Parts: sequence; C-alpha cells; structure tokens
Amino acid sequence: MKQKIKTELDLFKFYEDCHAQSVLKIYLKDGSTVTGKPYAYTSSVNNTPEVPEIDIKHEDGHLSAWYLEEIDSIEVLKEDS
Repeated sequence: MKQKIKTELDLFKFYEDCHAQSVLKIYLKDGSTVTGKPYAYTSSVNNTPEVPEIDIKHEDGHLSAWYLEEIDSIEVLKEDS
C-alpha cells in the first residue's frame, strides 16, 4: 500500500519501520519512480540544504538520494524475509 509522505516525521517513521532488505518504490512528484532498498535517512538538521532525505540502494549497487520535497509517496513492494 502506498503511503503519502508529507512531513519529515512521515519520512523518518517510514524509514524506521522498513527493514534494510525491504524493496521500496518511491513515487516522485515529477511522476517518475525509483525502486530499491532503504539505505540511509538524513534529518533536516544534519543535511545541507536543511531538508530530510532518504537514500536508496539500487539492485546494481548504486545509491540515490531523494529529498522530502521530491517525494509524493512510498510503497513497500517486498518485505524482507
């Protein structure tokens, strides 16, 4: 089920509730999607610019970071087993 991500707390709770082996699909506000495993979360107070972000590890091993303001919603495609 897709979950709307509107606040820093939404993003943090989603990251905390996911396990590193879960596969996520992130729906971006520009209409594109990103799929991978949650790798890291950075709060706004620890980030420049002061915006929270979630880092995703893709199947090929590359990382990508997505700011809260870019994310519309997140869906868990596969829970870790």
